[in-house]
Amino acid sequence: MTYPGPPRPVQVPATPLAELADQLGAARPENTADVTGITHDSRAVRPGDLYAALPGARLHGADFVTQAAGLGAVAVLTDPTGAERAAATGLPVLVVDEPRAQMGELAATIYGHPGRDLLQIGITGTSGKTTTAYLVEGGLKTKSNTGLIGTVEMRIGDERIKSERTTPEATDLQALFAVMRERGVEAVAMEVSSHALVLGRVDACVF
Repeated sequence: MTYPGPPRPVQVPATPLAELADQLGAARPENTADVTGITHDSRAVRPGDLYAALPGARLHGADFVTQAAGLGAVAVLTDPTGAERAAATGLPVLVVDEPRAQMGELAATIYGHPGRDLLQIGITGTSGKTTTAYLVEGGLKTKSNTGLIGTVEMRIGDERIKSERTTPEATDLQALFAVMRERGVEAVAMEVSSHALVLGRVDACVF
């Protein structure tokens, strides 16, 4: 089956939902679950995922919990305004005030902190990010297997993937790091937009 969104790692040990609840400082749900992935996009849910139902400007991610459950989500992360809708599916729910701010660290935990095994070089600024990222990646390539994340494309070694945004959401970014680690990537050059910084997409990164 082909899933939308960036690639995911093949081997992901299950993380008990209770462990994630403790990390968040959230109440442990009565029902248990083993989590093997996380996504904020209900269309990209895979079996074993924690679905992050985030509040939006017009719609709330909790409006799509039924879709996420149908695709195999085993639990939901949301805020108090989405909790009742999420619980209506029967899935265990983790409730925190600002779920978006927690996604990066949660994703890093679920995927085994892949960034710790990568040299991460982030490039930010008003202009020149793309050119600089390519130059950095080109230099790194002379000594190591590299990755690239940016406006035009993402690279995992020699594989090229069209980018949907300059800096992926935290859930996708940590999954990408995990794929890179699986494939022997040692260093990654990435563009970091100001928007990404504000939204916490790189919160679990160590540059």
